[in-house]
Amino acid sequence: MDTFTLYSLINEIKEHIEGARINKIFQPDENIFLLRLSTGKNFIINISPQFNILFISNRKLRNPKQAPAFCMLLRKYIENGKIIEIESIKFYRTVILKILKR
Repeated sequence: MDTFTLYSLINEIKEHIEGARINKIFQPDENIFLLRLSTGKNFIINISPQFNILFISNRKLRNPKQAPAFCMLLRKYIENGKIIEIESIKFYRTVILKILKR
């Protein structure tokens, strides 16, 4: 995914996830992270080198019975947090999620 595609994708996703609370975090695959939001939607992040993408879905994915260590770390620090903003750094393929947690 190039930077221009990422920029337009983030602008499209913004309205669906900004202001939403992260209810649950899953890692169904080593490259896929699923954030279940308070809006009832799933924010899916795929960091695979071949198929990297961000998207919103209502679809449920299978999750392993035992969560991987990094998923547990994410749950500790950002679960129940509110997504304040999503942005990308100009001309870089980097996405920043600003999350507020009490």
